Amino acid sequence: MKKLSWTNWVPVLFLALAFLFFWEVWFQGLSIQGIDDNYSMRLLLKRSMGAFSDSTWNPTYWLGFGGVRSVHTRMLFFSLFPEQWNLAVCLTFSMFSAMTGMYCFLRRYELGALPAVFGAAAYGFAPHFITLVYPCHIDTICQMAFTPWLFYFLSHTFGRQASGWKTILAALTAGAFWGMVQNDDVQRGLYFSVFAAGYSLFLIVEQLKADEARMKSARGIAVRVVLVAVMFLSIFANNLVKQLGGARVKGKQAGVSESGAKVESEKWAFATGWSLNPKELADSLAPGYHGMTTGDPERPYWGERPIAHSNDSLGFFVVIFGLAGLAASFRTSGAVRFFALSALLATLLAFGGYMPGKPLFWLWYHLPMMDKMRAPVKFMSVTVFALSVLSAFGFRSLYLAVTEQNRKVLLAWLYGFGGLLAVGVFWLIGVSAGGNTIVEAAAPRVGAQAAEAAQAGAVKAVTAMVCFALAGSGLSAAAVWGPKKQAVLRWLPVGFILLLLLDLVSIDRFYFKRSLFDPDAFYRGDDIISFLEQDTEPHRVCTTLKIMHQGRMAPLSLMANGGMYITHLFPYFGIESMDSIPRSRVPRDYSSFFEQHLSGFPQERAPLQIVEKLVDQQLDLWRLGNVKYVLTDGFLYGISQQPLQVFETLKAHPALELCHVGNDLSGRQTAVFRVKQFLPRAAVYSDADVLNSAYTAAEIVEQRPGYVRLKTSPAEASVLVWSSRFHKGWQAEAGGKDLEPFAVEGALTGLHIPAGPQEIELTFAPKSAARKLSSFAVVSGLVLLCAWAAVSLRKAKER
Repeated sequence: MKKLSWTNWVPVLFLALAFLFFWEVWFQGLSIQGIDDNYSMRLLLKRSMGAFSDSTWNPTYWLGFGGVRSVHTRMLFFSLFPEQWNLAVCLTFSMFSAMTGMYCFLRRYELGALPAVFGAAAYGFAPHFITLVYPCHIDTICQMAFTPWLFYFLSHTFGRQASGWKTILAALTAGAFWGMVQNDDVQRGLYFSVFAAGYSLFLIVEQLKADEARMKSARGIAVRVVLVAVMFLSIFANNLVKQLGGARVKGKQAGVSESGAKVESEKWAFATGWSLNPKELADSLAPGYHGMTTGDPERPYWGERPIAHSNDSLGFFVVIFGLAGLAASFRTSGAVRFFALSALLATLLAFGGYMPGKPLFWLWYHLPMMDKMRAPVKFMSVTVFALSVLSAFGFRSLYLAVTEQNRKVLLAWLYGFGGLLAVGVFWLIGVSAGGNTIVEAAAPRVGAQAAEAAQAGAVKAVTAMVCFALAGSGLSAAAVWGPKKQAVLRWLPVGFILLLLLDLVSIDRFYFKRSLFDPDAFYRGDDIISFLEQDTEPHRVCTTLKIMHQGRMAPLSLMANGGMYITHLFPYFGIESMDSIPRSRVPRDYSSFFEQHLSGFPQERAPLQIVEKLVDQQLDLWRLGNVKYVLTDGFLYGISQQPLQVFETLKAHPALELCHVGNDLSGRQTAVFRVKQFLPRAAVYSDADVLNSAYTAAEIVEQRPGYVRLKTSPAEASVLVWSSRFHKGWQAEAGGKDLEPFAVEGALTGLHIPAGPQEIELTFAPKSAARKLSSFAVVSGLVLLCAWAAVSLRKAKER
C-alpha cells in the first residue's frame, strides 16, 4: 500500500486552522454578532429562506432590507445551520477554501509544499479580510474563498498545457468562480476582475509565444474566452441587472447626483473617501501602530480613515517574504513580475487621493462609472493576494537556502532581519522618547486622554516589530551557525510559518473577540425591555436621529450600544424597530421621501440647538413609521469624537414625554421617551395625504412573517395604509378580489378599498431564491450542453 505523503494532509491542516480560529463559537457557546449582518438579521433571513424567498419581510426593518438579493455564499449557510453557528460555519468554509485554493494555485508554479503552505496561510489569515469579521462584512470574506480558485482554473484554461476536455471544464469552472467573486462583493469583484483579466492576458501571451501554430492556438483561446465569459454572466447576471439599475449606475450613490449638480471637487472628495494614507503602511511592519478599533480605550485608532473597524495590515512576515520573493525570482519568473506589478499598481490605486498614488487614481477615476465608487483602500485586496503569492516565492528562496546550506543567501536573510531589528530598536527609542509627537498627532482625532493611550499602543506595536525581527534573526542565525542535522534544517522553515501565523492571528483575534457575544445571556433582557414589553399595542422603537448626508439617509445613534438593541432584542421580543442598521440600503425610489422629511445636519454652534432641530425634523418620520418610543443614554453619537448631550433637550421637547429611566444591557442609564402623536400600524384615511387627514385605526387580526390580516369598515371608499415599506412583492386581497398596492408618502404600502365591512389579507411574496438558483442551474446546464455538442461535432469532423 502506497504511503501517503504528509502533503496529502495539508487540507486537513487548513481546516483545523480555520476551525480553531473560531474556537469560542464551537466550545464556549458564543456567537458572532457583527454590526452589519447581525445575529437577528440572520435569523430573519433564514426564516424567509425557509419560505423559499431570499428577502426578509419588510415590516421588521422599516427602512431597509427589502427587494431581491443576489445569490451569495452566505445564503446557503444561513439557511442550513442554526443562527448560533451559521456565520462561523460560513467563515470557516471561506478561510479553508481560501487557503486550499491558494495552495493549489501556488503548486501550479512548482513551488514546494512548505512554500505553498506559507503563501496560503498569508492569504487565508490576511487581516485585510479576516478582521472584517468584526463589522461582519460577510460578502468580502466569502469572496476571498473563491479568488484563488479563479486564478487556479484560469491557469489551467490559458496555460501552455491546456488542451481538450480538461481545458473546457477549466474554462467553465473559472467562469463560475469568477461569477461568485463578483457576486459576493461587487466593488472588490470589479478590481479582481481587472486583475484576473490581466492575468489571463499574461497567460495567453505566454502561450502564443511558445506556440508555433499561433492561429490555431488563437482560435482555441477565443473559444475558451467565450466559455469563461458565458459562465461568468450566467452566475453574475441577476446581480448585474440589479447593479445596472442601482444607485451607483444611476448616479445617486452617496451624493453624486444624477443631474450633475455636485461640483467636481465634491465628486472627487467622495470617490477618494477611505483612501489609504501611505503613512499607514507602517502598520504592516509594526502591527497596530496607528491603533486598532475606534472607541477602544486601550488601542484607539488615530489614522486618517473616517473610522477603523478593521485592519489593512499586510503582515510583517508577508511583506518581508514578499520582497524577498521579488528579489529572488524577478529575473527567472514571468509570474513573479506580473504579481509584483499588480501589487504595485493596486497599492498606488489604494492610496487614492494621497500622493504618490493620486496621479494613477485620477486616471482610474475618469473611467466610466468609477467616480461613483468610494473607498480606494479596497484595492488592497488585490495587493494582499499578489503579495501572498510573492511571499511563497520568498519562502522558497529561504527554504532552498536552508536545505542546500547556501551560506551566501542565508547571510543575506540574517543581515536583512538584523537591519529590520536595528530599525525597530531605533524606532522604539524614538516613539518612547518622543511620545509627545504621537500625542499631539492623535489628540485632534481621539481627544487628549485617548491620545496617551494611542502613544502607548504605538510603543506596543513597535515592540512587536522588534520581537518579530529578533525572532527572524534568531532563526536565520540558527540556519547559518546551528547544527546541520537534517531534522533541524527541516524544521527551521516551519518556525517561520509559525511566526507568520502568530503575526497575523494576533491581529485577527483582536477584532474577532470583539465580535462575540453570548446569545443566551443577551436575550435575558433588562428593565428597559421589561418596560417596553408591557405595552402590547403594535409600535416601533427608535434609537437614532436621522439626517440627509451626501444624498442619502444617515442614522446618528442615540445609544452607544443602540445597535445591540436594534439587531437583537427588539426583533426577538416582537418589538419592531425603525432604525436603519448599517447593512440596510434604501432604494433610489425612496430618495424623494427622505429628502421631503429630512434635511442635512443643522448648521448651528450650540449643541442643544442642533439636537432640537434634529428632533423637529424627525417628527413626521416617526409618525409615519409608527414610532412610539425613543431611547437614549443621553448622548448623540456619530458626528464627532465628543458625543453631544441630548437628554435635557429631549426632556424639554413638547413632542416627547419622559416615561421611564433604567439601565440597559451594558449598565448605562437609559431614558425612554414616548412620542405623543404617532400613527397606528394599520389605518384608514379618506385620501393618501396621511399626515394631514383624519384616520381610523384598522384591526390587526393576524400577523406573521410575510402575512397580515386586517379588519375595517369605512363609511366610504378610502385608503388603507399599512405602515411597512412599499415593495412590489406585496399582494393584497379583499373578499376574493385582488387589490393593487401602491406607495403612500413615497414609502408606505397603500390600498384603495371600497366602503363597508371587509377583511383584507396582505402577503409578502417577492421573487424566490429557489427560482433564481434554478435559473442559474438551467443556464449552467445549457452552457455545458453546448460545450459538449461543440466538442462532439469537432471530433466527428476529424473522423
